[in-house]
Amino acid sequence: MRKAVLPIILLVCLMIMVSCLVLVQSNSSIPIAYGALQSSSLSSKDVYGPLIYKDQVSSSPLFVTIPNGWEVTSLSMSFSGIKAPNTTFTLEEEPFKGYKTNISRAMSFQLPEGQKAYLYGISLYLLHFPLESPPPGKKIKINVSLYNATHNPSLDAPYPDKLLNSTIVYFPVVTGPVGWKEFRFSSSVALGPQEANTYKNTYFVVVRNETMPYKFGFQYRLYWFFAPDNGTENKDKGYAYHYNEISGSWDLEKYNDSGIEYYVDYCLRVKLSVNNESDYWEVPFPTEIAMSVNGTSVENCSARGEGFLNLSQNLNTSENPLTLNISSRWVSPINYGVTIYVYGVDVASMLYAQTIRNLTAFFYFYNYTKDAHDKFLILLGIIALGAVLTGGYGGRVAYKRRKVPLNALGSLENIMVDHNPSGTLIWAYDFISMEQDLALVSGFMSAVKSFLEEMQKGGLKRLGTEFGTFIREEGKILTATCVTSDIGLDEELWIRGKLHQFLLEVEEKHWEQLEDWKGDVSQFRESFAGTLSSVIDLEKAREQQIKKISRLKKDRVKLQSKLNKLGSKLEQLKSKYESGELSYENYIVKRVKLEAKYDEVQKDYVYANLFLSKVPPELAEEKVSKAKLKKIESIRKRFLEIRTRINELKTKEATGTLTSEDLKEKDRLEKELTKLIKKLEELQ
Repeated sequence: MRKAVLPIILLVCLMIMVSCLVLVQSNSSIPIAYGALQSSSLSSKDVYGPLIYKDQVSSSPLFVTIPNGWEVTSLSMSFSGIKAPNTTFTLEEEPFKGYKTNISRAMSFQLPEGQKAYLYGISLYLLHFPLESPPPGKKIKINVSLYNATHNPSLDAPYPDKLLNSTIVYFPVVTGPVGWKEFRFSSSVALGPQEANTYKNTYFVVVRNETMPYKFGFQYRLYWFFAPDNGTENKDKGYAYHYNEISGSWDLEKYNDSGIEYYVDYCLRVKLSVNNESDYWEVPFPTEIAMSVNGTSVENCSARGEGFLNLSQNLNTSENPLTLNISSRWVSPINYGVTIYVYGVDVASMLYAQTIRNLTAFFYFYNYTKDAHDKFLILLGIIALGAVLTGGYGGRVAYKRRKVPLNALGSLENIMVDHNPSGTLIWAYDFISMEQDLALVSGFMSAVKSFLEEMQKGGLKRLGTEFGTFIREEGKILTATCVTSDIGLDEELWIRGKLHQFLLEVEEKHWEQLEDWKGDVSQFRESFAGTLSSVIDLEKAREQQIKKISRLKKDRVKLQSKLNKLGSKLEQLKSKYESGELSYENYIVKRVKLEAKYDEVQKDYVYANLFLSKVPPELAEEKVSKAKLKKIESIRKRFLEIRTRINELKTKEATGTLTSEDLKEKDRLEKELTKLIKKLEELQ
C-alpha cells in the first residue's frame, strides 16, 4: 500500500511545485505558453472497434459496452441493411356495428408530419345483408376512393378535400359477413409532403356501394363496420364522416346509444410502403425516414439502405454501456445493422499524454530560468515525474500483454461451432477435458438452448448466465460461441479476436464443403482441432485450467462453510420470528438481505461443483470409477434440466403468469436441486 501511495504523493507535490514556479515568473511569457499546452487536445487517441451489431430493431435501445477507464469523445457509425418494413396501419380493429354504404362514408388516417409513403392497399370490415337468397353469379359494385384532407375551421379538424385516386371493385354477392376485404388501386398512391396543401399529412378513405338496392330483384345492403369512441381506451383514432347529399357537405359520423351520442371510428387498415421501386422495396435513404441517433440525424450514403454518422453530441459518456436510441418517423420500427468505432482516450494513455505536456511546460520554464540551482532542481523533478508516470503506463501495458491472455485462457470452458444455413452444431471443444466431442456438450447444449436462441434473435454478442458467459462471433457461414467463466472486457476482446481468426481460417479451408454440407461432421474434426491449436496455445490453456481446478477446490470448501453459516442464520431468524421476538416487517427485511447473500454464495458454490464435476480423473489427481463417473454425469445432466426449468418458471413469475401448479413445481424442483448439490459434493 505504501509503495502505491508514495508515487502519487510525489506526483502531486511536483505538480504543485511546478505550478508555483510558473506563477512566480509572471513577468515572462511562460504562463501563456504553459496554459496553451494544458488546454490543447489530447495527442494520444485510441480507437476501439469495430463493434458489429446485426439485425437490430429501432424499438429497443442499442447498448455499446466500452473498456473501463475510457474517456469517449465520439462514435463513428456506419449503417447498412436499413429497412423500413411495409406496414399495415390499423385505425380500428374491433367491429361493433355497421352503417349502410348507400351514401359515401369516410375514415381518416394520419402519417407522421413530413413523412413520405406509398399506399398500396386498403382493407375494410364489411357485411352483406340480402333479405332473400342472392342469385348465383351476381356481383356487386363498390367505389373505393382516396382523398387528401383540408382544415375545417368550424370543426377544427381534418376534412375530406381533393380526390387523389379511386377504383371500382366487383365481387360476388354472398349472404352474411365478409369480414376484412382488401382493395387495391391500379398503382400505389404517393402520400406525404409532395402532395401540396394536405392538412397535417392526413388522408381519407371513402367507400360507397354503387349497386342499386333492388337491382337483383331483392333488397340488398352493404355495411361498413365501426366502433364507438366510448370504449375503455376512450381514444379517437381518426375522423369518420358521411356525405350529406341534401346540404352537399361532410358531416361527422355519430352513434346514438340510448340517447347518448358518440363519435365513431370505421374499421380500416391501410397498407404503406416507404417507396414504390421494385428493386428497392422497403429500403429507404436514412433522410427519407428521418433516421437519427440520440436526436442527431443519420446522413445518406450513395446507396439506399446505408448511412453514416459521427456522433459526439447527445452522448452520455459517463455511462457504460453507452445508450444509443435509434429512431425514425416511419410508422413502424425499422431494422438496421451498424458498425461502430469508438474514439477516445484510455486513462493510462491520457495520463501519459498529460505527463508529456507537463514536461514540455517544464522545459519552457527551464529555458527562462536564470538561476542554475533552480534549473538543477527542476531537472530532477522532471526526471522523477517522468520515471513515475512512464513506469506506471509501461507497467499497465505490460500487465495487459502478460495477464490478459492468461486470464482469458483460464476462463475458457467450451467452444461450439454452428453451421449458419442449417443451424446445426458441427463441432465442439471442451477446454476442461481438452477433448473435441459433440457428445461432451450435447447435454449442456440442450440446457442452454434458450440462451443461444436469445443471442441469435437479438443479435447479442455477449450474454451472462448462471451457466457461464457466452461470447458469440459470426463468420460468413459459421458462428462460434465460446462459454467462459466471468471475465472482464479486455479478456473478452482477446477471446473474440481468437474466435474471429479461427472462423476466418476454417471457412477459407472448407468453404466448398460448408456451402454444400450434407451432414457429415467427421470431415471437420481433425482440421478444426488443428486450426484451434494454431490460434490458441492449448498447453498454456491446460496449465491455467489446472491452476483453476486447484483454486476452485479450495474455494468450494470456503463456500460450503459460508453457506452453512448463512443457513444457520436464516434458521435462527425464523425461530426469532416464530417466538415473537421479531415483528413480521423486521423479519421480512432481514430475511430478504440474508437470502440475497445466500443466493450469491450458492451461485458460486454451484458453479464450483459443476466445473469440478467435469474435470477428468487425470486432472483431478484421484482415481474415479466408471460407475462414479456415470453417476456424476447423470446428476449434472439432471441439474441442468432443473435449472433450465426453474428459469422458465421465474420468467412466468416475473410476468405474472405463474399458476398455483407452477409454484408447487418450482418449490419441488428447488428442493431437488439442493439434494443434487449435496450428492454431487459427496461423489467428489
